[in-house]
Amino acid sequence: HVEIEDDLPDLLREIRAAGMKAGASVKPATPVETLFPLLPSLDLALVMSVEPGFGGQSFIPASLPKVRALREEIARQGVETEIEIDGGIGPGNAREVVEAGVEVLVAGSAAFRGGKVTENVAALREAAEG
Repeated sequence: HVEIEDDLPDLLREIRAAGMKAGASVKPATPVETLFPLLPSLDLALVMSVEPGFGGQSFIPASLPKVRALREEIARQGVETEIEIDGGIGPGNAREVVEAGVEVLVAGSAAFRGGKVTENVAALREAAEG
């Protein structure tokens, strides 16, 4: 999370120097623009669409404009950073977040609901693909 790391550019350099991919995330109250200068160093940019810490929270709709702004900035910079979203994702909003520009969806509660993981994941995929 950009909110807890004092020297994120240095940390990203260390991660890449170790031969690993690097990512950073923003919490719901953090402006997505804090990720913009980091994009050339990021393989993944994560937009938290709930407050981190526990599952089952409702999706925060204000996350969608953040995703759109991030998608536009990635295109403007010509980088290949993937966008991931985490929190409150399910069949009811999967297509909407994909249309906003998300490529990686994290769905904990929706995937494990009722112990029917295979069926739930299939429903999420179908919803995301439209």
